[in-house]
Amino acid sequence: MKHIAFIIPYFGKFNNYFNLWLESCRNNPTVDWFILTDNSDEYNYPDNVHKISTTLAEIRKRFEDALDLKVALDKPYKICDLRPSFLYVFEDMVRNFAFVGWCDVDLIWGNMRQFLTDEVLDKYDMISRWGHCTLLKNTEKMRRLFMTELSLTPPYRCPDYKEAFSSTKSYVFDETPFLMYAMHEGLRILSIEDIHYDISINYKYYHPAWHSRDYFHSLGHDVFYYEDGNLLLLTSDGSKFIEKSLFYAHFQKRRMENRVSEPQNYCISNDKFINIPKPKTAGEIIDLSPRPLINFKPQKRFLQRIKRKLLPSNGVQFYHWPPEVTKLKDRIWNERYCS
Repeated sequence: MKHIAFIIPYFGKFNNYFNLWLESCRNNPTVDWFILTDNSDEYNYPDNVHKISTTLAEIRKRFEDALDLKVALDKPYKICDLRPSFLYVFEDMVRNFAFVGWCDVDLIWGNMRQFLTDEVLDKYDMISRWGHCTLLKNTEKMRRLFMTELSLTPPYRCPDYKEAFSSTKSYVFDETPFLMYAMHEGLRILSIEDIHYDISINYKYYHPAWHSRDYFHSLGHDVFYYEDGNLLLLTSDGSKFIEKSLFYAHFQKRRMENRVSEPQNYCISNDKFINIPKPKTAGEIIDLSPRPLINFKPQKRFLQRIKRKLLPSNGVQFYHWPPEVTKLKDRIWNERYCS
């Protein structure tokens, strides 16, 4: 079996369902996670999650020494830009793994090997294209992929890693430019749009994010059930009821209640983790996933985006990608990997 590892530099307090994330890792014993952190809270870490105590300053020095570059890593959020260089910077830590990548901790894993079989890993160079979860084949070419020089005809422009890593702005380098590099090199990339649930932040209820809507099958009312290491989507339109196994679900930026005392079987609905029996009917799904009469989330998100441009939150400023570049990226992706 091909060995898989994720590298997660994380500084500060973990979310209130980090213990459930750990348990979902425990139930994937053939995958390893390396967490480099200054967090000293007590958790029951499984054997395949390796906590390495360090500081942000120490991690910054490691990047600067490896890249021979002054890295603007003064705030933890900037680590997202550095992710594509993880295989290069932490080569000594993960050299024995066939695939290495990065992920977030605001998600719950399903049975990963159901989707990441050796046959799949043999077929692809890159798994996923998202910052919350990406895996790369651990080869010399992939370790240096982030160093790609990509010249685009104006008005297109794709900043290189030196610009992105040395700037205090967030370039979302792990998604936009890195995907452009990967597609430019003709890599075999596995799209995971139909096996992971990236929850949109534009709705109060669970709704697939915009990039999944054309590929992910939801009947409109969605809850999740974690059952002995398997993550299930239970979706219904009031009459039909479908159960689907997931690679993972991503709860980005959502405030969640954690009421779980028994972490092997629980339901995730209405922004709560709770120990209840598994729903078995369409009616139960509807009851667990009510819809508000009016959804103000899109307007709220629009105002938040305007505020972020004018008044950066937490001191984080964003590099604003020209629409022409994001449209080019999406067009190439759709033509090559979604047909």
